[in-house]
Amino acid sequence: DVYKRQILYNVTFFITLIYGWQIYSGSAAIRGNTKGIAFMFAVFAALMLGLYDIGYGYSGDRELYAYFFLQHVNSNISWNEILSNKEWAFYLYQNLTSFLEEPQYWFVLTAFIYVFNYYFVAKKIAPENTLLLFLAVVGAFCFNSYGTNTIRAGLALSFVVVGMTYYENIWKSFVFFFIAYNVHHSTAIPIAAFLVAKYYSKPKLFYYFWFVCVVLSAVAGNLFTSLFSAWGDDFDSRTSYLTTTETHYNVGFRIDFILYSCVPIIIGYIYQNRLHYKNEFYSLIHNTYIIANAFWVLVIRANFSDRFAYLSWFMYALVMMYPLLESPDYFNNVRQKIFWTLFGINLFTYFIYWR
Repeated sequence: DVYKRQILYNVTFFITLIYGWQIYSGSAAIRGNTKGIAFMFAVFAALMLGLYDIGYGYSGDRELYAYFFLQHVNSNISWNEILSNKEWAFYLYQNLTSFLEEPQYWFVLTAFIYVFNYYFVAKKIAPENTLLLFLAVVGAFCFNSYGTNTIRAGLALSFVVVGMTYYENIWKSFVFFFIAYNVHHSTAIPIAAFLVAKYYSKPKLFYYFWFVCVVLSAVAGNLFTSLFSAWGDDFDSRTSYLTTTETHYNVGFRIDFILYSCVPIIIGYIYQNRLHYKNEFYSLIHNTYIIANAFWVLVIRANFSDRFAYLSWFMYALVMMYPLLESPDYFNNVRQKIFWTLFGINLFTYFIYWR
């Protein structure tokens, strides 16, 4: 059933090539009402993710979510049991949707919430370029994985992104942050990073902070892995990844991950400090990305460290694309920049999953 994921990769890449080339060649307007096409594509993407095979017998995350859901279907779980759980919002969601009875239906509903949170964000922050931004988001590395396998973290982070778009009204942001945190406690990292970025406007310090974290991780990475793993049950059960041993997983100081992660940092620096692009929302998400990514850099030697990396990578497409779509008239050769940025994001994902 891996073909469903491959279909989504292929369709996303195909649309990116066709529409991106039309932008590049000038046969399509940069600004336009593409919300309808983006909506239809969002429905398609949600169905592909939701209908992905559960994979019983393979002990993957998706299978475990199915079993947890069936517990709500087949057992009379009390409100006290649900609310006593640290991440009660997710268990409450499973309980409220237990009327669906079939796990596959639940996966489809969850995929729709996940995908349409990002569609809402694309429509809200890029109303004249919704399809372009949404293609970048869906085509970004790990988007599909967090819609089919690491579902709870993906669902929670999609609410974080929605909350970020309400940066002008922090109380609205907190509503979505509250949901996100109680679905998956690891979202505390990007939420905290966002609040630091919002109330401490010293962007140069964030660049230095990220670089120092790279150096510290290179020379004393195991120390930080041990330090953060000590949080254990007080923070999030996922800290067990910091000390779990898996021989098949390529652990260590991952230069390839570092290089991938630093691209949005460099691009954002060029936009803001060399091209003097000024936008409050962009400054916020760029600085949030840097801070959250710096945390991951410190624990990069951990097993499954990509799960910590995604606490910043979920903003990857936004940081790369937003300035080009928000103010296309501000940049020279903007059509070429849009095409190569969108194409690069999708090509990287396509290459990773088809190599």
